Amino acid sequence: MPLLDTAVTITSHGELPVSSIEAVLTEVSDMTESSFAFESPYISETSDITEKTVALNERFGNEIDIRIGALTRLWGISTDNPKIPTETEIAAALSDKSYLDLGAVAKGYALDKAYEALKSADSNTESGYAIISAESSILLYGKKPESLFKTAIKSPFIPEELVGYIETDAAFISTSGGSERYFEADGKRYSHILDPFTGYPVDTDLASVTVIVPTSTPDGGIMSDFLSTLIFIRGSDGLKDFDDNDAFSFIAIDKNGNIHGNHELKAI
Repeated sequence: MPLLDTAVTITSHGELPVSSIEAVLTEVSDMTESSFAFESPYISETSDITEKTVALNERFGNEIDIRIGALTRLWGISTDNPKIPTETEIAAALSDKSYLDLGAVAKGYALDKAYEALKSADSNTESGYAIISAESSILLYGKKPESLFKTAIKSPFIPEELVGYIETDAAFISTSGGSERYFEADGKRYSHILDPFTGYPVDTDLASVTVIVPTSTPDGGIMSDFLSTLIFIRGSDGLKDFDDNDAFSFIAIDKNGNIHGNHELKAI
């Protein structure tokens, strides 16, 4: 089903409430669209997601600013009519905090809500398992019989190709990069991920970042989504800051094709 500006698929095995999952995903999707369309003071539903994003900024860094909706509108990179704004336009958009852009956290937040719905309805986690994919963010719920979950990692250079796969228990997995949403002008590629300090698309030497957070971690979905974008923005020089973090693991691929991180990537 089309939600959260992407295609969402739900694969359920066992007695799990698919209709409940669809309901909460639709609710978050509607909230995300309305927060981008209208001035943020009128979007009271976003208070929970806003507070959680602020808490993540305080914990990990402030590269993610969900108040850049005006800047996102200005560039229009994910629309049919992207443009390179003037410096004056960028300065004005940076100072305009009226509109939210929840793109760096919405999918993860939605998967947190889906996880809560599953846990609420499923007191026995042995009764089944589910895979909820919003393309760049995935929830792996429950326990597969006699095996781990296997998740393929796409090449950031040729999306139809895979660089390998990872094995995990139940987890939230999010990937950020600039290879699928961008536009080109005068021979230069402009990513959809914007730098909230410069007002321009991020300048990073990383091609993609995948973050894995166990479902036992509170708010693990929004954490995985937030961190994949933050690490991507920060670039390879910032990877050392996350190598020894016990709360999550990650795989980063730089623009030269080198693979970094602290989670095993298995060959296909």
